[in-house]
Amino acid sequence: MDTVKNLVSEPEYRIPDSPKVSVTGLYHTSFRIDDIQKALDLYCGILGCKCLRVIQEPPTEMLFLGLPDGNTVIAIRYRNRKPILHGSNERGDENGEHTAFKVATIEAYDRMLGQLAEYGLKPFHSLDRRPPAVKPGREAYFEDPNGRHIFEIRAPLPGSDH
Repeated sequence: MDTVKNLVSEPEYRIPDSPKVSVTGLYHTSFRIDDIQKALDLYCGILGCKCLRVIQEPPTEMLFLGLPDGNTVIAIRYRNRKPILHGSNERGDENGEHTAFKVATIEAYDRMLGQLAEYGLKPFHSLDRRPPAVKPGREAYFEDPNGRHIFEIRAPLPGSDH
């Protein structure tokens, strides 16, 4: 118990103040699998996710699963043989493994990108998805400061529920 007190009273790391604008939640996480049936058995049959849709656009196929909380979506991509984004020699695109955070509005998105730029992070890929896109909105992809993980910042277009 004394160890915990020491860690709390003498932190090794400085916790930053809250930012001007922050993310409002997790939009989705995306990762690759090889066996779709095993994934369905685990995520739907054991964990209780709901299969929302399957998109088959060779060479990529995607399985979208809704989590039991009704908010967050897992996009599982399979049979895509592109190199995994982090740890590869090439920068990938939005089709790789990543975690997507949502912001409430386009204005918050612009402010968030400004905060990230002040921190020294610039997007390596960005998109404006307009209707009739499945998920209309703006999104930008970044490498985290350690260079080991890709993350996305995403805002819905006004009137969109995504």
